[in-house]
Amino acid sequence: MVLSGAMQYWINLIGVPFEHLFPIAAEAEKLGFAGLALADHLAVPTVIESPYPGGVRPWTETDDWPDVWVMIGAMAAATTRLRFVTNVYVAPMRHPLIIAKAVGTASVISNGRVVFGAGIGWMVEEFDSAASSFRTRGKRTDEILRILRTAWDTGRVTAQGTHYRFAEVNLRPQPPTRIPIWIGGHSEAAVERSVTLGDGWISGRTLNDAAPLIEHLRERRIAVGRGGDPFDIAVSLYSSPTPADLDAHRRAGVEHLKVDPWEGGHRSPLETKLEGMRRFAERHL
Repeated sequence: MVLSGAMQYWINLIGVPFEHLFPIAAEAEKLGFAGLALADHLAVPTVIESPYPGGVRPWTETDDWPDVWVMIGAMAAATTRLRFVTNVYVAPMRHPLIIAKAVGTASVISNGRVVFGAGIGWMVEEFDSAASSFRTRGKRTDEILRILRTAWDTGRVTAQGTHYRFAEVNLRPQPPTRIPIWIGGHSEAAVERSVTLGDGWISGRTLNDAAPLIEHLRERRIAVGRGGDPFDIAVSLYSSPTPADLDAHRRAGVEHLKVDPWEGGHRSPLETKLEGMRRFAERHL
């Protein structure tokens, strides 16, 4: 087992009504939460037959899905310390230059407080609605991540890959600090993507599902020569943690714990959410 340092607590915002987001951000900043985790869908079909990874969908097609980078930019402008991560951004439904511009701009607005959490997506119907290939999404994501890293780190990039080809372009403004890339997913392909192209791994599931992969991730990082590089582990906990919960997560090497610090789920009243955040902060922050 790997013991980590102080746990950082992030708030899951999946399905939270739009009008709750700014008050939650302000309260999270005041209380000392590490950051907010925003979920992404481009267009949610009315009829979804694709199976949800890990079981039953925790949201419906009528829940709010504001553009994550518009929201992060807006909330970043209204805060000074809070960090923001996408949990996770469906990268292969967008062109890499569009992603690079949006995330890079949010990084500038926030003075380096964004983490790019990326995944390949699971909903066939959503890809179809965007006229995007579901079959090639993994390979395209690998190309996208390489393009993003170069674009953010240098301010310019060219691509001569299988799926993306363009002459050198300049992307400004350039992010003030290195944007961490956390890769989501529990498949072997997602693990390898995290190991070779990422700076961390982000799980949408609880420790029971995530624990078997955490040590495997670290072993693979060593095997590919990246064992000495920083590597973040973020896991979800959909209830208020007990001391035993926290100890189990620390021993597994989890540094970032995404929580729902209120009762009643994402549709609960705003005051219920804020009061739950205050109680959580009294116990854990």
